[in-house]
Amino acid sequence: MAKFQGAALPLQSTRMIAEHSGDRPSFQVDIDRGLFRSGHFQVFAMPQGLLCVEMRLKDQGMLGVGNGSGTGGLMGALAAAGDAERYGAAPEDRWEAGFELCTDEQLLELARQRRKSFVCKLDEVRWITIDAPGFFSRMLGDGRLAGVIRVRDQSLGRFTMEVRDRAALSVAVDGLPRRFGDRVQVNCVFDQDQRRFVARR
Repeated sequence: MAKFQGAALPLQSTRMIAEHSGDRPSFQVDIDRGLFRSGHFQVFAMPQGLLCVEMRLKDQGMLGVGNGSGTGGLMGALAAAGDAERYGAAPEDRWEAGFELCTDEQLLELARQRRKSFVCKLDEVRWITIDAPGFFSRMLGDGRLAGVIRVRDQSLGRFTMEVRDRAALSVAVDGLPRRFGDRVQVNCVFDQDQRRFVARR
């Protein structure tokens, strides 16, 4: 297993890398792809590319339809606004778990069943950058943003992944360069003193 190149990580991050850095390292993110396509996802860096599986809250089912109001017009906009408030705000233990235990076929079938899930094919990913939160994100945000991953895909265009857990970001920093090589630019390192990722100097 390739080791994370940087300062020593906390035990949680080290354990998470060990569990998620096999043939398909995975991590959870909030992805912004515009209205009705954004949400909380588990991303798998598979040999074929990035598989982004839409995740759901254990107690709410699919986000935005829990109240049965439908998704058209004003009610749809209100549902989307409710979703936006919940993405990234729910604690880790409220999201579905165990996706990493699924076979590739089970993951692909699950992705087919969930309308927001999507795939970035390996040869269509043009570049990926991984950055620490900027100054304004740290000052004005809720303090939970660990890092930002930006992807440029030939078919899907550009989109942003917000990582809200430093252990998950460490998996991305370790796994994405191994999968995509020099198409990945890692612009951050883990600062042991501050116990967070910071911009690479």
